[in-house]
Formats: sequence, C-alpha cells, structure tokens
Amino acid sequence: MELRHLRYFLAVAEELSFSRAARMLHMAQPPLSQQIRKLERDLDVTLFDRNSRSVRLTTAGEALLAEAKPLLERSDAMRSHVASAGRGESGFLSLGCVPAGFAGLVASIVRPFTDRYPDVRLTLRELNTRAQYDALETGELDIGLVRTGIESPRLSTYAFYTERLFVTLPSGHPLAKHDLVRLADLAEERFIFFSRDVGKWHFDQIIAICQDAGFSPRIRYQCDSILTQLGMVASGLGITLVTELTTYLWLPGVVYRQVADVGATIPLMAVWSGRHDNPVRENLLATLRDWSPDWIAETAH
Repeated sequence: MELRHLRYFLAVAEELSFSRAARMLHMAQPPLSQQIRKLERDLDVTLFDRNSRSVRLTTAGEALLAEAKPLLERSDAMRSHVASAGRGESGFLSLGCVPAGFAGLVASIVRPFTDRYPDVRLTLRELNTRAQYDALETGELDIGLVRTGIESPRLSTYAFYTERLFVTLPSGHPLAKHDLVRLADLAEERFIFFSRDVGKWHFDQIIAICQDAGFSPRIRYQCDSILTQLGMVASGLGITLVTELTTYLWLPGVVYRQVADVGATIPLMAVWSGRHDNPVRENLLATLRDWSPDWIAETAH
C-alpha cells in the first residue's frame, strides 16, 4: 500500500463518485478504478459498495477513512516540515556573541531574522572570542560574531561592518569638549583594558593602532566586563578605547568621542565552520549581508 493509493481512496470516499474523484485528481476514471481495486486486493477487503446509481463506503471503507485522513495530513505536514528545514526556514541555530560589548547588535540581527523565519529556534550564547572559536570547531556554535579574527582553513569569515574606534572619557575630562580626539593626545593617559586572553586578536589590533599613532597604551587596570570598565571610567580611574557599537551603552559620567586617526577601525565579523552544515546558517548570513547600523536604532524603538 502506497500513500498515493490512500489519496485516491480519500478522493473517492469524499466525493462518493469515481467520475468526480477522477476529475479532481486530473486522471481518467478507469485507471482510478484500477488503483482502488489494487488497494482492496492489498488490504483483502472491499472498500466501496458500487452499483450503477451510487457508491458508498463499506464498514472496512469507513475504518480506512478514519485512519487514512489523519495519516495523509501527517504525511503532508512532514513533507512541508522537511522541505522547510532544507530551505533553512525551520530548525535550530546557535549564535555566539561577545558579552555586553555588542549591546543592541544582536537584537538588531535577531529581530528581522525571526520575523522572516519564525519557525527557527535560535539559541544565543555570550562567549569571549577564544571560546567562540573553540565552540565553532566542535559544532556547538553555528555562527560567531566577533571583532577581528584568525586565519584558519577550517573556518570561514565574513566582515559585515567596519566599526570606528572611540575613546571613552569621564564627562569632566578636558578632551571631552572635542568632537574628535587624536590618539596621540592619549599617550599619557591611564588605560583600562580587557585582558588579552579573552580576545587576543582584538587586543593586539587596538595596541597596534595606538603604536601606529606613536605610543603604547599605559594599561593601569584590566577588566573583562565592558560595563565595569565604563563604571571605572565614570569614576575617573582612567580611559578606554571601544568600538562604535559599544557607544550604544550609556552610563552617567561617561562620554564617547570618535578617534580622528585614519585607519582607527575594527572589522566586525561573522565566523563559521564549513564542516558543519546548517541551511539556517545561510539564511542568517544573508540577513547579515543586508545589515546596517540603522537597524540598532530601529530595534530600540
């Protein structure tokens, strides 16, 4: 017994007419009658009482109808679900991001993505850059969102935005009155930095940008929480350098000023492993290709 035989049976059972069922199925009546007789032979029962005037279900036919209709509905639902999963319209996705520093970025990506793909179950994990790379290698993450990255034959990257660098100052700092600040003017400042262990590529890139401006930052404090760093800046313990998206975090007593130096930018990257196939990932990457910082402001309203 095949599903198509059940579909033929259901059409006749609902129409109680072989001719009308054949028209509905876009087939001739004789082949339809042959398929119903084959089904009856397979089941060793008579499904329809037929005469020249009418067609009606037998007791066996009534029993099959009660089973066939939900079975075909489940089959159609399964077919739709499998096709949807193959297109990445349903399924699971694990997305990594660095803690706090991306502020509204994740929401600005997730909201339009889930609006378009409501049947995708999305898991968000806050991990530092090193932990994201490890999780991508093992398949625990489908996509990581990081600043800067490493070259690896096992990982693919896509830089979907380039962030400008900002200096974070206490609101009463003399440089706070300027819209733009040169890095060279920060050479004698006390810096608050995250530890290199949690993101050595991002750490090294900021140090290199400062060295290109003629100095190495005097790192007085190290703290891995961006919110704690901002609190320390507000208390006047030092200053820090952050990327553009971090400026969406607001704290009393802290101001952000854009760094004026050419090349003071950091790439924002999606990272994934080609060894682990997931059609949902391709749809999220398509969303990232359309992404704009304006989405953060739109998501906030």
